[in-house]
Amino acid sequence: MRDKKRKAASPSTPSPSHDNSGNNRAMEAAITAINNKLDLMCSKLDKLDTMENELKEARGEIAALRSELIQRDKKIAEITNQLNHLDQQSRCNTIRIVGLPVQANTPQADVIDKAYNLLLKPILQGAVNAGDIPELPTPFMLVDTAFTIPSKNPSSSTVIIKLSHSRLRAAIFKYKKEHAPRGPVPHLNNKILPTLAIYEDLTKTNSAYLRNLSSDDRVSAAWTYGGQIRFRLHTSERTLRVKSTSDTIESLLQ
Repeated sequence: MRDKKRKAASPSTPSPSHDNSGNNRAMEAAITAINNKLDLMCSKLDKLDTMENELKEARGEIAALRSELIQRDKKIAEITNQLNHLDQQSRCNTIRIVGLPVQANTPQADVIDKAYNLLLKPILQGAVNAGDIPELPTPFMLVDTAFTIPSKNPSSSTVIIKLSHSRLRAAIFKYKKEHAPRGPVPHLNNKILPTLAIYEDLTKTNSAYLRNLSSDDRVSAAWTYGGQIRFRLHTSERTLRVKSTSDTIESLLQ
């Protein structure tokens, strides 16, 4: 009786077949979970491959666009230089006079008269004396047109004068240093200098280039001749000629 009671009271032990069934289900669930994760990883890898290919294509397109932009920039620079060159050529007979005692509202006839008598006549007389021109031209024969650039200075302005012939313009620049009227300049301790200044009529682009070039510490002198910019360095007596406003000192030295 006691043995029967002990057997009745003792817990039941699961059968081996029941344990194996539970383990199989657990393993299947684990394998399914792993397979799902692998499928997800494969899907993400496929997406990464697609993204990598798209990225390669995008990089190729960006490189092509950069190359195209470089070519366009070069073309734009070429066209800009050509336009600047043509603009400068159109000024081949013009000069700029700085410091002439006229204003923006001064009649053109008076502007021409003052430019002629105060500056151009004595210079061209020097050319006549040297035999470079046969006779002294009259204002009517010398000047085609003239206009004044508005100035904040109440006593003088810059004047643009278009001459009738390039030969007369060349004579003016050749003899201006020798024959331009000179006088004391008060703000420079009365140093004797030309009372009026004559320059070539440069384009805005060339004027800015010359100004930047002159301010370079490596440059000893910079000037223009026939609208072409030239300069020298402190380290050499060689005269360098600027062919394009995209030129640099380094590129011109090569």
